Amino acid sequence: MAIPFDYIPYPPYHPDPRFRPMVKVSFIKDNRKFPTDALVDSGSDITLSFVEIGESLGINFKSPNTKKNVELMGFEFESEFFGLGKDPIKVYTCPISILMHDRKEIIVVRWICHKMDSNTDFPVVLGQDSLFMCFVAQLFRFLPLQSLFLVR
Repeated sequence: MAIPFDYIPYPPYHPDPRFRPMVKVSFIKDNRKFPTDALVDSGSDITLSFVEIGESLGINFKSPNTKKNVELMGFEFESEFFGLGKDPIKVYTCPISILMHDRKEIIVVRWICHKMDSNTDFPVVLGQDSLFMCFVAQLFRFLPLQSLFLVR
């Protein structure tokens, strides 16, 4: 199955937007769904989103049970992320279901602990851990502003 994604101007309302590879996804937890455009970032090692999005889906990052369950899976629950600027950014680690083109997978997300700025931040950045661990992928451009993400 092939999953196409478009290079779309982002942020869309910015006077000088940049074209970015984006794909429509939905985070799903229980009966809650968060649909959004996600940046396809094959240069990022990890998948990122924001705590406020996770909380809107019902993830309780303050719960000792959440921390315990994540650590039982072998992940460090609270850590610092480097790569988005000079200073480290606090993140929580927690898995979530993601739906992309009718395919549902469970992925591990690093949830950024500062408020999302809709003028500059992508709500979801799909890194190698979700793109290449869940899917066999080939990325190539076949039209001026469209690529194909192949899934086998």
